Amino acid sequence: DIDVQAAGLAQGIVALSYYGNAGVRNEGDVTASSSGGYSQAVALRSGSGFNAVLRNLGTITAGTGNALAVSITGGNGVISNYGDISGGMLTDAGDDYVRNYEGGRIFLSDDTIDLGGGYNYFLNEGRLYADGVNNVIDMGYYGGGEGGYYYGLFVNDGSSIHMNDGAADDALTVIGNFTGTGDVNVDVDGASLTSDMLYIE
Repeated sequence: DIDVQAAGLAQGIVALSYYGNAGVRNEGDVTASSSGGYSQAVALRSGSGFNAVLRNLGTITAGTGNALAVSITGGNGVISNYGDISGGMLTDAGDDYVRNYEGGRIFLSDDTIDLGGGYNYFLNEGRLYADGVNNVIDMGYYGGGEGGYYYGLFVNDGSSIHMNDGAADDALTVIGNFTGTGDVNVDVDGASLTSDMLYIE
């Protein structure tokens, strides 16, 4: 297991390649915390046009500070999650692919998943939990010119999206296109006429 603590930049697992692909396979528990800077539990950088690949079968947790669970820069991000990822994720401009497999869990607690510009695709076949009102999945966009812009696609086909924690005070915003056959589980308060909310923008 890896638990990194630092006053400045804190990084748990780092894989760098400026001229090719980079990859990480995690089967343990990884977290990183910073008392005065940025923290990234897993950080990958690939060369431009190449792939930065994360295969998670363990637990990746954003720590304290300006924290991310996963940071990917350089090329295309490929995230395959079979375990648990808690916290925000950030990818660079590139064609990113995120797949939360059956049995995989992603936990957002006022966190953002930002896939940057590019042809981005997010397939949720597991469970995605959102706690708090400031949870965002930004699918990014590509194109421009006469053809206009095209937004990335979020497909909800799994055990699905969960905001049902007993209180009708959570929200998730997906910026981009949204489709799928999975459930969206929310709390509803009949007395106050409020509920958890899923926004598609």
